[in-house]
Amino acid sequence: MEAQPGCPALHALRIAVTIPETRRLEIVLPPGLPSGPAEIIVLSGAGSADEADEGRDRLAGTLSQVTSWRGRRSAWRPREELDRELVEERSSWEPGG
Repeated sequence: MEAQPGCPALHALRIAVTIPETRRLEIVLPPGLPSGPAEIIVLSGAGSADEADEGRDRLAGTLSQVTSWRGRRSAWRPREELDRELVEERSSWEPGG
């Protein structure tokens, strides 16, 4: 498939590696890959199990807050009600409000 005018041809290369403790990699690319600017993307699995658990806990907490918020508010409310709430909220920001 030829590249369209104005759209450069993209080449993708996938190389599986094991990241060493030094966090340094040396990559030798195949000769058919053109030289010039390129972008390297590193995809790595999750960190430790503790980090994954912490992320799940944060997500669960956020979902709980959203569920609680949704339970207190209906999905649709009349504009007048929203305007009244906004006026009340804004007046609470002012000293003596």
